[in-house]
Amino acid sequence: MNEAETRAELIDPKLKGCGWGVVQDSKVLREYNITAGRIQSGGSRAKKLTADYVLVYRGIKLAVIEAKSAGQGVGEGVAQAKQYAEKLALETTYSSNGKEIYSICMKTGAEGLVTDYLSPEALWNKTFPLTSSGQLFLLKTSIKQSLHVSIRKLRSIMFWKPLPMERTGYF
Repeated sequence: MNEAETRAELIDPKLKGCGWGVVQDSKVLREYNITAGRIQSGGSRAKKLTADYVLVYRGIKLAVIEAKSAGQGVGEGVAQAKQYAEKLALETTYSSNGKEIYSICMKTGAEGLVTDYLSPEALWNKTFPLTSSGQLFLLKTSIKQSLHVSIRKLRSIMFWKPLPMERTGYF
């Protein structure tokens, strides 16, 4: 079974069973572009980073999932999952081959096999504990995600160089 079949036949139903895409305000983003790829000499781009899944609840990205084919070990996607979570500033990430789910908490470093993905509400509560400081953390996380996107956009134009003034015809 290849990765696409694994996702369609094993991972997608598991996510739906945990409430993702079913519970109101929950979404499963598939093939989510993280970066457009580094600009190389000659203007071409390197391979872009694309997450297999990003789990969104109440308009906020909460977790990323790296899928591997059922024939591969669940550990094969752990490094990628961590890289994607870091790039997206997410606290929770998963690697799955459809048969097993490996969960990683980027905040505490806790990781290991789990039987299910956290439901949208459970993942929300894990990410944003119901305390006054948890509410502040929600604000900080939202700002951090927005800032991360802004920084990526800024980086994409950082190497843009305007034409010298004498070539523009304005002077």
